[in-house]
Amino acid sequence: MEWQWRISAAVAVASAVAAWIAAWHARRTYKLALQQETRRQPWLEIYLVNGYIRRLRTPLRRLFVFKLMITNKSDAANALKDLQLVVHYRGEQGSPGNVTISHSPRLGTRLPESQEDPLPIPCRIPAREVVGGVAIFGAAEELLQDFRIESYTLTAVDSFGNHTEREAILLQEVRDVPVETINDSAK
Repeated sequence: MEWQWRISAAVAVASAVAAWIAAWHARRTYKLALQQETRRQPWLEIYLVNGYIRRLRTPLRRLFVFKLMITNKSDAANALKDLQLVVHYRGEQGSPGNVTISHSPRLGTRLPESQEDPLPIPCRIPAREVVGGVAIFGAAEELLQDFRIESYTLTAVDSFGNHTEREAILLQEVRDVPVETINDSAK
C-alpha cells in the first residue's frame, strides 16, 4: 500500500511541475503576442533635429521652420496626414492661450536654396521607415506680437487619426536677408 502512496505523490509533483511549465509558456506566448500586436498598431514618432524662427519682410512675417525626422514604428504602412504647430503663450494679464498653425509646404520658396525640401502633405511612410524634411509654419507678426511665448508643440496626425506630439521650448530667431534678395540672387 505504501508504494501506491509514493506513486500518487510522484504523479502529483510531476503534474504540478508540468502545470507550472505550461503556465510559464502561456505567459511567455501571451507576452510575445502582445508585442506583435503592438508592432501592428499605427504609431509615428517625431524627432526634432533643429528649429528656428525666420523673420521676413512680407505680410507673413514669421516662419517657424523645423527640420524633422518622422519614423513609422509600425509593421504596417502609414501616412502623415497633417502637421500642426501649436504655439503656447501667455497674455498681458497672464492668461494662457494657444494658436494652431498648419504646415504649408508652399512656403518652402521663402527659404534659402540650401534648405531641405519641405515635407509633402500627405506623405506616405512605409512600415519601419523614416522620412525627413522641413516643416514650415507661417504666421503674421501681429498674431503673436503682444504675447509671451512659452513653448511650441509639433503635432503629427497620421492616416488613422492618431496624434503624436513633440515639444520644442526654445527657438532661435534668424534675421537675415529678405526673401526677395534670396529669390533674385538665385536667378
